[in-house]
Amino acid sequence: MNYRSEAGLTILELLAAIGLMAVLSGIAVTNLRVVNKPLQNAASSAELLLQLARSKAISGTQIIKVKPKSSTVLAAFSGTTCSGATTPVPNLSQALPSGTSLSDQTWYICFNSRGQADASISFNINDMGRKTKTIKIARGGGVKIQK
Repeated sequence: MNYRSEAGLTILELLAAIGLMAVLSGIAVTNLRVVNKPLQNAASSAELLLQLARSKAISGTQIIKVKPKSSTVLAAFSGTTCSGATTPVPNLSQALPSGTSLSDQTWYICFNSRGQADASISFNINDMGRKTKTIKIARGGGVKIQK
């Protein structure tokens, strides 16, 4: 019987395959850790919505008002003045990730056609573990997540 003619893997090939799988698994696990941070994801999505609303105000030369619809949903509305009647902007709302909510629902921010905010405000997003992220909006329209 000739053992060299039989198909199979050498120990070196097997170790190389296992080593490659270990490296790829390590990369995948470190990338998945970022996904499981609902408070950071909520703050980032709120920041993005505010930036998009500001961009829409500038590009459409209109007033865009962003305010909470509920403790877990932010929405944008358009109008001619910040204090007048507004209509919802299609496709410009954001539901916060599960386990997060707004601590205060009485605020709003209004961006004019130059992208400037009507006031300098901040609001908090909380998670189930009572941790908080603060979103600050400057009068010039800049949005920042406080650590």
